[in-house]
Amino acid sequence: QAGVEKSPFDRKTFGGNFGGPLVRDRTHFFLAYEQERETENLEFNLPDIDYPAVGPYPAVQGGFRVQPNTTSTPKYFAKLTHQFSGAHTLALTLNHERDTDPRDDCNGTDLTCIHFSGKDYLFVANYHWVISPRTLNILRVARTKYDFLWTVPDELQFPLHDRPGIDYGQQNNMPQGRDERHWIVSSTLSHTFNWQGDHELR
Repeated sequence: QAGVEKSPFDRKTFGGNFGGPLVRDRTHFFLAYEQERETENLEFNLPDIDYPAVGPYPAVQGGFRVQPNTTSTPKYFAKLTHQFSGAHTLALTLNHERDTDPRDDCNGTDLTCIHFSGKDYLFVANYHWVISPRTLNILRVARTKYDFLWTVPDELQFPLHDRPGIDYGQQNNMPQGRDERHWIVSSTLSHTFNWQGDHELR
């Protein structure tokens, strides 16, 4: 209505899955994939001043401008189940996800952009043992792995510079990252007994 061109925005979500038996009534697999990709403009509304270069700090053109930014999040899932017998079943699952944001944490008058990339994995093994019609044991082993990394774009590889109405350059705490590793092991024994009604003990 104001005669200003609408800011572009594009989001795509796509994926698929596939599964079936490897051994009839005994071994099955399932695979799934999904990804979300989003592109939009980052809007920078800086003072309408052309800042000259000073020492290691390059010149910056002021005023309103936009910069396209695309984020991506692919996700993967896999599962394999095998029944050794009526009493013993093994299930293996794997989750993997990646996140990418080339212009994280910047807009408005803040040009201290950072590039974010993250990866996480989750692997779980479940072993079900039916000891008796009333007793069940579930052994679970899980491994998690998280990797996060924040880096500085090439065009901002110089010290942080704070001018009136504008910040640009490399944030003081960048680059940085974090890696996490976890093991989780549990065994749950469940037993149903009758004492004036059914009761379950774990």
